[in-house]
Amino acid sequence: MASTRFLDNSLIAQARASIDRGAKVTIETPIRNVDRATGAMLSGEIARVYGHAGLPEDTIDISAPFGTAGKASARFWRAA
Repeated sequence: MASTRFLDNSLIAQARASIDRGAKVTIETPIRNVDRATGAMLSGEIARVYGHAGLPEDTIDISAPFGTAGKASARFWRAA
């Protein structure tokens, strides 16, 4: 089983229905400064399964108050 050390491992687990079946999923999670690259592993997992096309827009909705992760995370998520 994957380590839960990284927030992305939790996001992948919570988004599994989307990754496996394309089901819509809503995830709420706080994000901290140490989670600045959050979304990279999740994006990689989606790309591994769906290729460049990815999932349809709004399949995975993640609500993450950025708290101490700040604007760097907000920029990453908007660009993803």
